[in-house]
Amino acid sequence: MRGSLCTILMSGMVLALMVSSHHAAAAADLPYQEKVIMNKTEKTGADRDEHDCIHSAGYRWCVRTKQCERPWELARNKGFENTREAFDDYCRNEQ
Repeated sequence: MRGSLCTILMSGMVLALMVSSHHAAAAADLPYQEKVIMNKTEKTGADRDEHDCIHSAGYRWCVRTKQCERPWELARNKGFENTREAFDDYCRNEQ
């Protein structure tokens, strides 16, 4: 019984590592997105900027739309390239 339990636990850890590796590889393949490192002791949404955009949720201020936008969603909806430069050009943000 003990050997079976160890085998089950080990296979679960291997599966967890495989899933974790898969998600890390998938994230690396994504186009431009803001990368934010959050302090684990901060409350969710505590990283708002002067426009009240929550960077950890992927939002950045867009002067043109006068609201917080997720760059990759705006790029898809408006048909421009999903890059920081294209977002800033579309939004008329100073770089």
